[in-house]
Amino acid sequence: MTQMYQRLAEDQPFSYPASRSVPVMFAHPTLYQRKLDYLKDGVAVTETSSDPEMIQVIHAHAREITRFVKEGMPAMMRGMMSS
Repeated sequence: MTQMYQRLAEDQPFSYPASRSVPVMFAHPTLYQRKLDYLKDGVAVTETSSDPEMIQVIHAHAREITRFVKEGMPAMMRGMMSS
C-alpha cells in the first residue's frame, strides 16, 4: 500500500488489470483520504470519502484486497479475466 500511496502522491498511475477500483482511485485521488498505520502484526489501512461514488469504489477495492489476501494469485487472475 505504501507504494500505491506514493504513486498517488506523485501522480504516477500504473496499469493494473486485476483491479477495477485502482484505476478509478488513481483518476480521482482528491476525492478520498488515505491513512496507513503500521501495527506490530501488520498494517491498518483507512480510506474515507464524502463522495458517494468514491465510497463505492473504496468498498470495491476492499473486497478485491480481501479476495487477494484469502485466495492469492487465483483471485488476481479472475480479476484480470473479468476486466
